[in-house]
Amino acid sequence: VSVCIRGSEKTGIWGSREQLGVRFPSSVWDVAISSQTRRFSLDFTAQLKVKRRIAMLHDYNLPFGPWGQEQTEEQAKEHTALLAAFELACASRHLADFVDKWGEGRFRARCCYAADYGYYDPVPQSLCPWEDKHAFVTFISPCPEKGLSIFARLAESMPEVQFLAVKTVAWTKPWHEQMLRKLENVKVVAAADKIGEILGVTK
Repeated sequence: VSVCIRGSEKTGIWGSREQLGVRFPSSVWDVAISSQTRRFSLDFTAQLKVKRRIAMLHDYNLPFGPWGQEQTEEQAKEHTALLAAFELACASRHLADFVDKWGEGRFRARCCYAADYGYYDPVPQSLCPWEDKHAFVTFISPCPEKGLSIFARLAESMPEVQFLAVKTVAWTKPWHEQMLRKLENVKVVAAADKIGEILGVTK
Protein backbone atom coordinates (compact mmCIF):
# COMPACT_ATOMS: atom_id res chain seq x y z
CA VAL A 1 0.00 0.00 0.00
CA SER A 2 1.32 3.46 -0.90
CA VAL A 3 0.25 6.31 1.40
CA CYS A 4 0.57 10.03 0.72
CA ILE A 5 -0.34 12.41 3.56
CA ARG A 6 -0.61 16.13 2.83
CA GLY A 7 2.80 17.75 2.73
CA SER A 8 4.70 14.48 2.83
CA GLU A 9 6.27 12.11 0.35
CA LYS A 10 4.61 8.88 -0.72
CA THR A 11 5.35 6.06 1.72
CA GLY A 12 5.12 2.32 1.10
CA ILE A 13 3.66 0.17 3.86
CA TRP A 14 3.72 -3.62 3.88
CA GLY A 15 1.83 -6.22 5.88
CA SER A 16 -0.93 -8.79 5.83
CA ARG A 17 -4.45 -7.80 4.89
CA GLU A 18 -5.40 -7.63 8.58
CA GLN A 19 -2.30 -5.63 9.54
CA LEU A 20 -2.88 -3.11 6.78
CA GLY A 21 -6.54 -2.82 7.70
CA VAL A 22 -5.76 -1.65 11.25
CA ARG A 23 -2.66 0.38 10.36
CA PHE A 24 -4.57 3.67 10.33
CA PRO A 25 -7.74 3.03 12.36
CA SER A 26 -8.55 6.72 12.92
CA SER A 27 -7.47 8.04 9.53
CA VAL A 28 -9.94 9.28 6.95
CA TRP A 29 -8.44 9.62 3.48
CA ASP A 30 -9.59 11.93 0.70
CA VAL A 31 -9.16 9.35 -2.04
CA ALA A 32 -8.30 5.65 -2.14
CA ILE A 33 -7.11 4.32 -5.49
CA SER A 34 -7.01 0.61 -6.23
CA SER A 35 -4.54 -0.05 -9.03
CA GLN A 36 -6.61 -3.02 -10.19
CA THR A 37 -10.18 -4.32 -10.09
CA ARG A 38 -9.54 -7.77 -8.66
CA ARG A 39 -11.98 -8.76 -5.97
CA PHE A 40 -9.44 -9.06 -3.15
CA SER A 41 -7.90 -5.66 -3.92
CA LEU A 42 -11.31 -3.98 -3.98
CA ASP A 43 -12.34 -5.74 -0.78
CA PHE A 44 -9.31 -4.36 1.05
CA THR A 45 -9.69 -0.84 -0.34
CA ALA A 46 -13.41 -0.80 0.48
CA GLN A 47 -12.74 -1.24 4.21
CA LEU A 48 -10.65 1.95 4.43
CA LYS A 49 -12.27 5.17 5.64
CA VAL A 50 -12.25 7.36 2.55
CA LYS A 51 -14.35 10.07 0.93
CA ARG A 52 -13.91 8.73 -2.59
CA ARG A 53 -12.89 5.38 -4.07
CA ILE A 54 -11.41 4.91 -7.54
CA ALA A 55 -10.31 1.69 -9.24
CA MET A 56 -8.01 1.67 -12.27
CA LEU A 57 -9.24 -0.61 -15.04
CA HIS A 58 -6.64 -1.97 -17.47
CA ASP A 59 -8.25 -5.19 -18.72
CA TYR A 60 -11.37 -7.35 -18.70
CA ASN A 61 -10.96 -8.61 -15.12
CA LEU A 62 -14.55 -7.75 -14.23
CA PRO A 63 -17.47 -9.73 -12.78
CA PHE A 64 -19.48 -9.19 -15.98
CA GLY A 65 -18.96 -9.48 -19.70
CA PRO A 66 -17.68 -12.45 -21.72
CA TRP A 67 -14.01 -12.45 -20.66
CA GLY A 68 -13.91 -12.17 -16.86
CA GLN A 69 -11.64 -14.36 -14.76
CA GLU A 70 -13.22 -17.58 -13.53
CA GLN A 71 -15.35 -17.08 -10.40
CA THR A 72 -18.17 -18.85 -8.61
CA GLU A 73 -21.61 -17.24 -8.83
CA GLU A 74 -21.31 -16.11 -5.20
CA GLN A 75 -17.87 -14.56 -5.81
CA ALA A 76 -19.17 -12.77 -8.90
CA LYS A 77 -22.03 -11.24 -6.88
CA GLU A 78 -19.61 -10.10 -4.18
CA HIS A 79 -17.24 -8.70 -6.81
CA THR A 80 -20.10 -6.80 -8.47
CA ALA A 81 -21.24 -5.27 -5.16
CA LEU A 82 -17.69 -4.16 -4.34
CA LEU A 83 -17.14 -2.68 -7.78
CA ALA A 84 -20.30 -0.59 -7.53
CA ALA A 85 -18.71 1.39 -4.66
CA PHE A 86 -15.87 2.58 -6.92
CA GLU A 87 -15.52 5.00 -9.79
CA LEU A 88 -13.71 3.25 -12.64
CA ALA A 89 -10.80 5.03 -14.33
CA CYS A 90 -10.48 3.15 -17.62
CA ALA A 91 -7.21 3.03 -19.55
CA SER A 92 -9.00 3.42 -22.90
CA ARG A 93 -12.28 4.54 -24.42
CA HIS A 94 -12.83 0.92 -25.43
CA LEU A 95 -12.80 -0.22 -21.78
CA ALA A 96 -15.11 2.59 -20.70
CA ASP A 97 -17.55 1.59 -23.46
CA PHE A 98 -17.14 -2.07 -22.42
CA VAL A 99 -18.23 -1.22 -18.86
CA ASP A 100 -21.19 0.80 -20.13
CA LYS A 101 -22.30 -2.04 -22.41
CA TRP A 102 -21.86 -5.05 -20.13
CA GLY A 103 -22.35 -3.30 -16.78
CA GLU A 104 -25.92 -2.37 -17.72
CA GLY A 105 -25.63 1.11 -16.21
CA ARG A 106 -24.67 -0.07 -12.73
CA PHE A 107 -21.15 1.38 -12.73
CA ARG A 108 -19.51 4.79 -13.11
CA ALA A 109 -16.77 4.57 -15.72
CA ARG A 110 -14.74 7.27 -17.43
CA CYS A 111 -11.79 7.24 -19.78
CA CYS A 112 -8.58 8.23 -17.99
CA TYR A 113 -5.53 7.70 -20.17
CA ALA A 114 -3.21 8.62 -17.30
CA ALA A 115 -4.37 5.52 -15.43
CA ASP A 116 -1.92 3.24 -17.18
CA TYR A 117 1.57 1.87 -16.65
CA GLY A 118 4.50 4.22 -17.31
CA TYR A 119 2.31 6.98 -18.73
CA TYR A 120 4.47 9.76 -17.28
CA ASP A 121 7.80 7.99 -17.66
CA PRO A 122 10.42 9.45 -20.02
CA VAL A 123 10.28 8.35 -23.65
CA PRO A 124 12.18 5.03 -23.85
CA GLN A 125 15.23 4.59 -26.02
CA SER A 126 14.37 3.67 -29.59
CA LEU A 127 14.48 -0.04 -30.37
CA CYS A 128 16.06 -1.51 -33.50
CA PRO A 129 14.06 -4.70 -34.12
CA TRP A 130 16.06 -5.54 -37.25
CA GLU A 131 19.18 -6.21 -35.15
CA ASP A 132 20.17 -9.81 -34.39
CA LYS A 133 19.41 -9.57 -30.66
CA HIS A 134 15.74 -9.03 -31.52
CA ALA A 135 15.09 -12.68 -32.24
CA PHE A 136 11.53 -13.41 -31.09
CA VAL A 137 7.92 -12.85 -32.01
CA THR A 138 6.54 -12.22 -28.52
CA PHE A 139 3.24 -13.10 -26.87
CA ILE A 140 2.52 -11.67 -23.40
CA SER A 141 0.29 -13.61 -20.97
CA PRO A 142 -0.49 -16.60 -23.20
CA CYS A 143 -3.99 -17.90 -22.41
CA PRO A 144 -7.17 -18.85 -24.30
CA GLU A 145 -8.71 -15.41 -23.70
CA LYS A 146 -5.84 -13.76 -25.55
CA GLY A 147 -5.65 -16.16 -28.48
CA LEU A 148 -3.48 -19.03 -27.22
CA SER A 149 -4.78 -21.40 -29.92
CA ILE A 150 -3.95 -18.87 -32.66
CA PHE A 151 -0.44 -18.37 -31.25
CA ALA A 152 0.16 -22.13 -31.10
CA ARG A 153 -1.09 -22.58 -34.67
CA LEU A 154 1.19 -19.80 -35.93
CA ALA A 155 4.18 -21.39 -34.20
CA GLU A 156 3.37 -24.78 -35.73
CA SER A 157 2.96 -23.34 -39.23
CA MET A 158 6.18 -21.27 -39.07
CA PRO A 159 8.87 -23.56 -37.59
CA GLU A 160 11.62 -21.27 -38.89
CA VAL A 161 10.40 -18.40 -36.66
CA GLN A 162 11.33 -18.19 -32.97
CA PHE A 163 8.49 -17.28 -30.60
CA LEU A 164 8.68 -16.01 -27.03
CA ALA A 165 5.80 -16.72 -24.62
CA VAL A 166 5.95 -14.49 -21.53
CA LYS A 167 3.87 -16.21 -18.86
CA THR A 168 2.10 -14.27 -16.10
CA VAL A 169 0.57 -15.60 -12.89
CA ALA A 170 -2.91 -14.18 -13.47
CA TRP A 171 -3.45 -15.49 -17.00
CA THR A 172 -1.07 -18.33 -17.88
CA LYS A 173 -2.08 -21.61 -16.24
CA PRO A 174 0.29 -24.60 -15.84
CA TRP A 175 -1.44 -26.56 -18.61
CA HIS A 176 -1.07 -23.60 -20.99
CA GLU A 177 2.67 -23.61 -20.30
CA GLN A 178 2.89 -27.39 -20.78
CA MET A 179 1.24 -27.09 -24.18
CA LEU A 180 3.61 -24.31 -25.28
CA ARG A 181 6.73 -26.18 -24.16
CA LYS A 182 5.89 -28.96 -26.60
CA LEU A 183 6.53 -26.55 -29.48
CA GLU A 184 10.23 -26.58 -30.38
CA ASN A 185 10.33 -22.99 -31.64
CA VAL A 186 8.57 -21.50 -28.59
CA LYS A 187 10.58 -20.32 -25.58
CA VAL A 188 8.56 -19.84 -22.38
CA VAL A 189 9.84 -17.30 -19.85
CA ALA A 190 8.48 -15.64 -16.72
CA ALA A 191 7.42 -12.01 -16.83
CA ALA A 192 10.18 -9.50 -16.07
CA ASP A 193 9.88 -6.50 -13.77
CA LYS A 194 11.39 -4.36 -16.51
CA ILE A 195 9.46 -4.61 -19.76
CA GLY A 196 12.56 -3.38 -21.59
CA GLU A 197 14.15 -6.79 -21.07
CA ILE A 198 11.34 -8.36 -23.09
CA LEU A 199 11.19 -5.64 -25.74
CA GLY A 200 14.97 -5.87 -26.13
CA VAL A 201 14.68 -9.36 -27.66
CA THR A 202 11.40 -8.85 -29.52
CA LYS A 203 11.25 -8.26 -33.27
